[in-house]
Amino acid sequence: MERPSLPPLLDRLLPLDEAKVAEAAREAGVPLAQAWGVVAY
Repeated sequence: MERPSLPPLLDRLLPLDEAKVAEAAREAGVPLAQAWGVVAY
């Protein structure tokens, strides 16, 4: 099964906090540092 894309997961969880970014990273299958990079961008 294809994993969801990170940006829509983050949008769904707005407003973001550390736990929500970690949750989105797990669901998308990306490292936490990469998820924070997307948030910072």
